[in-house]
Amino acid sequence: MRIITDCLRAERDFAALLSSLGEQWTALSPLPIAVNGLSGGVADTAAVELARASHDGGHPTLLLAADDAACRRLAALLTDSGVPALAYPTRDPILHPIGASHARERERLFVLHSLAEGSCDDHV
Repeated sequence: MRIITDCLRAERDFAALLSSLGEQWTALSPLPIAVNGLSGGVADTAAVELARASHDGGHPTLLLAADDAACRRLAALLTDSGVPALAYPTRDPILHPIGASHARERERLFVLHSLAEGSCDDHV
């Protein structure tokens, strides 16, 4: 992965993205930064490097994923790369009256609580 990371960091567009990220950290009304259209390996590397830059700068990161599986995979990738991350699971709608486990709701509340407290660097 080091080769991909080095190539990504050498790209002019990625350097501009990191510069924009730094500008948003100091802005009075910071705006979100959206990145899309990257292929699998490069998207993973970019997510890790952007999260690492935010982590090193003392700023939290919110990454959006397509579904629960992608969310959990991205959170695991970040954590394995040394950037602590939590996955915020989707809510399963229950359209009929049944008794259901509240474990998923507790997990969602835990992630929201850590986001509010600032106790975790990245949320997916």
